Amino acid sequence: MKNFIPVDLGDPDLSNKIAKYILEHPRLSAHIGSPEIAWVEPLASYEDCKPLVDAVNRICSWQDIFYILYISTDPGVEFIHRDSDQHEYFWALNIPILNCNDAYTSFYEPLPGEQGIVPGVKQHAESNVGADAGGYTLWQSHQVKEIDRMYLTQPMLFNMATIHGIHNPTNQPRVSISIRMNCDIMKKYNLMQK
Repeated sequence: MKNFIPVDLGDPDLSNKIAKYILEHPRLSAHIGSPEIAWVEPLASYEDCKPLVDAVNRICSWQDIFYILYISTDPGVEFIHRDSDQHEYFWALNIPILNCNDAYTSFYEPLPGEQGIVPGVKQHAESNVGADAGGYTLWQSHQVKEIDRMYLTQPMLFNMATIHGIHNPTNQPRVSISIRMNCDIMKKYNLMQK
């Protein structure tokens, strides 16, 4: 199973432009280094970021967005999980924002006999978008084996159905966004590549 596919969004400086927007946005910039790993802000928080809107519209439509997951991972934080089956589509568009070059996402398979746990609703990183948005199954590092690794150095289509976890070996928070769609983004992107 492929776990990630690089995507050309037409702007080699996209990450820097989005980072500038986030750093100047009072609500979005407040999440950098926050104890929360992931946060969902209303789409309106991003709609004035023209480079982001233009980039999304290259491979689907801004109206196809279910929500945008803002991810700020502090150094040393380990969050190994698999996104919930409540998501109808398992491919998301992940875009690096700040300090992503040396941080990476590992993809895992469970070791024989191991099972993850489903945290309570209050523990869900995505609980602030409502129960219908999904959740995750949590795994510990001793329960899984790494099978793949992705350095988020450019936008990627990202398979949320595989167990995965962000690793940040730097001394600064790593910030990215994961755009979750109400459509089959992989199908739309493949159609655009033909």
